[in-house]
Amino acid sequence: MSDVKSVPARSERHPASERRVTGLALQDWYKSRGKRNFPRRSELGKRMRAQLQPHLFVLTPDENGHPYRVAAAGSELAKLCKRDPVGQVVGDTLPRFLWERAQGLIAAAGQVKKPLADSGRFPERDGTDVVYRSVYMPLADADGGFAGLLGAISFKRQAYA
Repeated sequence: MSDVKSVPARSERHPASERRVTGLALQDWYKSRGKRNFPRRSELGKRMRAQLQPHLFVLTPDENGHPYRVAAAGSELAKLCKRDPVGQVVGDTLPRFLWERAQGLIAAAGQVKKPLADSGRFPERDGTDVVYRSVYMPLADADGGFAGLLGAISFKRQAYA
């Protein structure tokens, strides 16, 4: 017997529903911004599809030396983090392996003020793998300046023997 594990087919690794969440979030973000560089946070509820709400979260810069805090989050981020992430420092909230990948992406999205997406997988302590897709999109304050990031995430837990 071989120790080589078979690699799941692409459709099993990233179900269509996961691709739709980040794609739809980007579409709505582009529509919301109009001719501006990025949309205002106050406009999100008016423009984002209701089916996306559980997958969305808002990261705002933190004045206490931490890059970002979770200002608002739908139910999917809470499920992924296995707790309510609102008010928490992002690095203290996200699963460690996801944070190791996401921190550079979050910092870059905040610096370049453009949407950045990521997908991958990481292991949990119980042996479960998490397959995810995420996107981070800049948000404006009332004056049009940078106010934080709108994120969207979808994920699936998979047990591997």
